[in-house]
Amino acid sequence: MALFPIYSKREEGRKSIIEQKTLVQTLNLALDMERCTGCGICAEICPEEAIVKGPLGAVGFKEMEVPEMVFDQNKCSYCGVCVELCPFTALKLTENGEPKTDLIDQEGFPHYLKVAEINLDTCVRCKVCEEMCPRDKAIERNVPEVTERQQAVTYTAEMQLDEDPGSENKCTYCGLCGEICDALTVEHKEATPINIEALGEVKFDSTKCDGCKICEEICPTDSIKIDRTISEAKLQGEVTINKDECMFCTWCAKTCPIENTIDIKKIFEGSINIKTENCPAGCSACVEICPCNALYLPPQHEPGEIAAKLEVNDDFCTLCGACVNVCPVANTIEVKRDVIHIEGTETELYKKTAGKMMELKTPTIEKLGT
Repeated sequence: MALFPIYSKREEGRKSIIEQKTLVQTLNLALDMERCTGCGICAEICPEEAIVKGPLGAVGFKEMEVPEMVFDQNKCSYCGVCVELCPFTALKLTENGEPKTDLIDQEGFPHYLKVAEINLDTCVRCKVCEEMCPRDKAIERNVPEVTERQQAVTYTAEMQLDEDPGSENKCTYCGLCGEICDALTVEHKEATPINIEALGEVKFDSTKCDGCKICEEICPTDSIKIDRTISEAKLQGEVTINKDECMFCTWCAKTCPIENTIDIKKIFEGSINIKTENCPAGCSACVEICPCNALYLPPQHEPGEIAAKLEVNDDFCTLCGACVNVCPVANTIEVKRDVIHIEGTETELYKKTAGKMMELKTPTIEKLGT
C-alpha cells in the first residue's frame, strides 16, 4: 500500500517534472529546458534549497547546452517563488492540472514589471525586430502576406480618359492599356460599313491599380491620366511582443529603424564586469551560453592575428548570470543587480529573496588545471 505523499520525477521530452501526490492533490513543477538559460536564479532564491545547478553540457561553437537545473522533489515545497522570479518563464507550477498562483492571488509575493510595447501608430510592420530578436516567438508579426504591390499602402486611384471627339488626344480604344494592366479592360463595339471608326469603352478597376502609370506611358494618344492619393503608406496588420517569451534585452528597441517605436524596460538594473586578463585562451563558454548575444569576441581581421579580448554590450545584457555559471575561472565575471523592477506587494519573503538576488555573483571555481 502506497504511503502519501508520493514523490516522483520524470522527463517528458525537453521538460523535467517533479511531482508531489496526495489523495486529494497533485502538485507538478515543470522545467522547460527550451526556455531555461541556466541563469541559476531559481537556485539562488529557493527557500528550501531544493534546486542545484546540474552538469554543463557539451561545448562547441553555439552548441553549448545550458547547465540543467536539478530539482529535489523531496525538498521542494511547491511554493512557486522560483516560478514567479524566473525571468525566462521556464518554470510552471500546477495543482491538479491547473496553474497554481497562490503567491500572487493572496498578494504574498510580487512579480516582475514587464514593459515591452510596440507603438502601432509609428510601426511600419517591417521585419527588423523579428530578425534581431535572439529568442524565437517573442515577436509576433501578424501582417497579411503581400502578394501584389498595391497591398502595401492604403490609397485611392482615379483614371481620367480623354474621350472628347474634338481632342487631339482622344482615346482610340486600341486596347494596349488593357493588354498590359489588369486594372483596365477595353471593350470594343462592332464596327459597321457606315461607321468604321473604332468605338468602345474603357473600364477602370481602382482596386487593382497600383499607380505605376505604365498605361500613361504606353498610350499612343496620351489619352490616359492616373491620379493616386495615398492615405496610409504602411502595411496592414500589427506587430506585438509576447511578454511570456520576451527576455527584455532591448535588441528590438535598439535596432528598430523608427525611433521611439518600441519601449522595452529591463527587469534588472546593475552592472557586469569582466576581468579579461583572467580569461583562459580559447574559451568562449560565456559567449555561447549568453541568451541575449550580449557577450562577444571581436573578429580577427588578419590570419594569425592575436585574438581580441572578450567584450560585452551593456545595452543587451540582462544581468541574468548565465555567463557566471559557465565561466571556468574564479572571479573573472562579476554580475551585480542593484534594482529589480517589480509590481505588487513587497512582502518580507520577497525582500529576503531580493536580497539574495542582489548579492554579487561571480564564478567560484579555480583555474583550469589547478
